[in-house]
Amino acid sequence: MRANAESFESITGFGVRARVSGHDVLVGADRLMAREGLDPGDLAKAEADLAAKGRTALYAAIDGRTAAVIAVADPVKSASAEAIRALHGMGLRVAMITGDKRETAEAIAREVGIDTVIAGVLPDGKVAALDTLREGGARVAFVGDGINDAPALVHADVGIAIGTGTDVAIESADVGRSARRGQRRSGLAQPRQNRRHAMNIGDIARITNLPAKIIRYYEDIGLVHPGRDANTYRRFNQTDVHKLGFIRRARSLGFTIEDCRALLALYEDKVRASADVKQIAQHHPDLIDAKIAELKAMRTTLGHLIENCAGDHRPDCPILEDLAVISQKEPG
Repeated sequence: MRANAESFESITGFGVRARVSGHDVLVGADRLMAREGLDPGDLAKAEADLAAKGRTALYAAIDGRTAAVIAVADPVKSASAEAIRALHGMGLRVAMITGDKRETAEAIAREVGIDTVIAGVLPDGKVAALDTLREGGARVAFVGDGINDAPALVHADVGIAIGTGTDVAIESADVGRSARRGQRRSGLAQPRQNRRHAMNIGDIARITNLPAKIIRYYEDIGLVHPGRDANTYRRFNQTDVHKLGFIRRARSLGFTIEDCRALLALYEDKVRASADVKQIAQHHPDLIDAKIAELKAMRTTLGHLIENCAGDHRPDCPILEDLAVISQKEPG
């Protein structure tokens, strides 16, 4: 018997929630049950057994009680082990970054010969996982196909997108891999420079985690220069991704817009000495110290006002009286 969902919510990295025939239904990983404070009870053993067999086990809960375990299997492709052996033959190590439980991931890793497993990773944790793999000076290539893979594809030393994946993933990568249905996929990827392949402002906002209005502002003041298609829509490329990431990091350290402009020019100029960069940066600690002192003074003043305010009657409110005095002084 099929029932209609009255409401539905996707909880990224955890599972889904729905209201079905008057019942609250949750379906997702064990971390969703933990987040909701639900005890799996006897179902925990069944979930562990499924994970040990390489199955992704999902819990179902109805009205706040776990009701079932669902096994989901994504069969390993027959050519996967062969491809990994070929990579080993080239002196490369293979790692798997996955949201699955460690037990599930390690079962699959043993089957195909994967060297390193980083499991239980939420979609926004893939960039941090790449940094873990880089420890010791290793260079990392990342293969992905989904919209959640886009930041990691940009962050990796080499990003490789599967040709059947989402557009955002493909346009974020340095290399594309196309494969037709039924085609053997153990061959090495053919490089495809995608610098000319464009992303719209929604794509670029998701990849850089910057609001679209901020990206438009950076365009208006000439920090980025997206192209335009036949319909005059903005079209960004990989260079814009790197520039926006550069600006975002610089702004987080307190650099002004004009500083960002100068630093970008210095970054693109491979001849000028780093002393020019240092000259721009060295006055910022003093500015930050001055701002901290200003904030401390504000905190002290506000603390006194709060302490002196009984909060029980008007019009004798020291906070409002203080604000009124300040506002009266401003016009003069």
